[in-house]
Amino acid sequence: MSNRQQSGPGLWAVTIIIVLVGIILFLLWPQLSALAEDVITPTVNVTGHVSTAGFTQVPTHVDFVAGRMVSTVAIGRNGNYSIKLQNGQEYNITVAWSAIGGLSAGNCTAGTLNLRAAAREVAYNISC
Repeated sequence: MSNRQQSGPGLWAVTIIIVLVGIILFLLWPQLSALAEDVITPTVNVTGHVSTAGFTQVPTHVDFVAGRMVSTVAIGRNGNYSIKLQNGQEYNITVAWSAIGGLSAGNCTAGTLNLRAAAREVAYNISC
């Protein structure tokens, strides 16, 4: 009996395949990891400007409603907002407003945001 290991063509083929797969992964890794990171972004920072149709109506806050989940953001003096939302959700948007002088208040439906973003930040202006 011999202690000599056999190295037939099958072993060489497996070795070459493993080396080639390693080289391909090494060369493509930056693109693959960036793609996976962007697609699987769990939350997205949504920013934008809110406006209402009424001249005397000042937007006070916005509700983003997805099923039972409600995310609310206050509106800044300049009408801008910024909120972190769960990616992959469809949000019904409602804007609350108050009249200049505070004599009346109300809300308006501002449509739907279907948030399926590959980026970490999305600009979305709201008007109603």
